[in-house]
Amino acid sequence: SSFDCSSCNKLKSLQFSPKKLMSLKCSLCYGLISLEGCSRLVRNIDCNSCISLPSLAGIPRRLNTLDISYCNALKKENLNSLPKAVGVCYCNGCSYSTDEIIKYSRVSLFN
Repeated sequence: SSFDCSSCNKLKSLQFSPKKLMSLKCSLCYGLISLEGCSRLVRNIDCNSCISLPSLAGIPRRLNTLDISYCNALKKENLNSLPKAVGVCYCNGCSYSTDEIIKYSRVSLFN
């Protein structure tokens, strides 16, 4: 199943989001500051342009896809919150390099 809360600008966290998800789309949630509460089953996360999100803490350790493009508040010192393994990572417009990402996560493909 999937959950799409994109463009919910007043959303601050995923604390009360559904717990049985395979796909989560929370792109353009400008007020989102935490992914804590995210389903442990989710395998695809799109948080493109979540401009206030400082960390990825709370997401599963393995993902098929992760879109963190234009998440400009995601701090380099918080890259250790990346999943341990990601199939495809989208990081367009990021303030850090793919080399910095692969220090913390095994990524199969960057787009």
